Amino acid sequence: EAWIKAGVKDSKKIAEPQILRLDAIIRATKGVAVRTCFCGMPKYNELMGKPGANLNRLLAWQHATALGQALDERRVPWGLLDQFTEQPLVQRELARKGVKDFELRMRTKAEEDPVVAAASVVARAEFVRQMRALSDRLGEPLQKGAGSGVKTQAAAIIARLGARALGDFAKLHFRTAYEVVSAAGKLGEAAAGIRDNKIKEKIRYSKSLLGSGAPEQYARNFEEEIGANIDQLRKKLDEAAGSVGQQGRDRSGDALDKARD
Repeated sequence: EAWIKAGVKDSKKIAEPQILRLDAIIRATKGVAVRTCFCGMPKYNELMGKPGANLNRLLAWQHATALGQALDERRVPWGLLDQFTEQPLVQRELARKGVKDFELRMRTKAEEDPVVAAASVVARAEFVRQMRALSDRLGEPLQKGAGSGVKTQAAAIIARLGARALGDFAKLHFRTAYEVVSAAGKLGEAAAGIRDNKIKEKIRYSKSLLGSGAPEQYARNFEEEIGANIDQLRKKLDEAAGSVGQQGRDRSGDALDKARD
């Protein structure tokens, strides 16, 4: 009741200046366990660049991680989740983490419940803090969304810090990132920036692009570069194999053929 009087409700309906104030009230409430789970942009881009990456599964893992930590502090028999998928993804993650004797219920518009609304406020407050930290790092307010202002700022980041730095501030698997990097003529630089030019990471990223809405040719560009990297590696291995005999050369060729497949 005190939360409702203070103005706690669905965080989407609360102005940003009030979010941090309400977050402090919620966290200071006696008997309340508050835990959050988030990843910065570099880690997010790494996770979403892996084969089979799925945003809902990532969200489910984060929900389950925070919930498990909160339950360690205070046990309750059940909880309510605002439904973001029809599949019981969070419940599965809780089971994997060994959480027992707890029922997680979910429904749409669950923010009508004051506890779920409070959770949305806490999550939004963390988002606000992280956006402010990124803005401080950039030296100017970081734009949100996918409009012209976002593209202008992203282009400025690339011009000032290079294409690799964009992954510190933006979600690279979104079409907007592709459009900005492509317009700046920095596709090659972006590819080279993936984990210090590691072939394995390039393969993962090219696969993620096919499901991101980016033109298929963008992924094909990465695949061509992967092929070139493998050919370079084959040449180096063949040269080295010459000193150990034909048997070593055959093994290196087999391994590279498997990698190419």
